[in-house]
Amino acid sequence: MTTVTVAPGTDIDEVVRAIEHTFTDDPRFEISTRTDGGGAYELHLTSPSSAEGYLVGELGEDTIQIDGGSACFILPDDVYPGGTF
Repeated sequence: MTTVTVAPGTDIDEVVRAIEHTFTDDPRFEISTRTDGGGAYELHLTSPSSAEGYLVGELGEDTIQIDGGSACFILPDDVYPGGTF
């Protein structure tokens, strides 16, 4: 997970839409979007070939969160996937 703090007053929905636009013609990813329960725009990028995925959206008033994951990312048996590493 990555968090990005933006300048106060930044329109986070516009930033997320700009990220979406960057990947519109990228053949590596399929794009889906939604509006979350609070009305914020969210972007989900998924790669059918590599099983990786990214969720980009507003975490707070001045924060964007980028979550990523992949089925091919294997952790050792003794590592909790929700922990830090």
